[in-house]
Amino acid sequence: EYRLLSELCANAGRVVTYDQLLQRVWDPEHSPAAAGDRQRVRTFIKDLRNKLGDEAKNPNYIFTVPGVGYRAGPPR
Repeated sequence: EYRLLSELCANAGRVVTYDQLLQRVWDPEHSPAAAGDRQRVRTFIKDLRNKLGDEAKNPNYIFTVPGVGYRAGPPR
């Protein structure tokens, strides 16, 4: 979870795709994301949102870009 949050924060304001997250957080030699792999990312994002007190429908920190990936809000 820390590596995932770190990757999102390092790219704050920019979209990070599912494939990029899988390569940078889980396995640098990971092949393009399969449906199950994307679900893994979604599950970790859900857990992070819970810990941050963020809501998927009205986020403050982690924003979903449907079909693409996620982005962290710009630094405040």
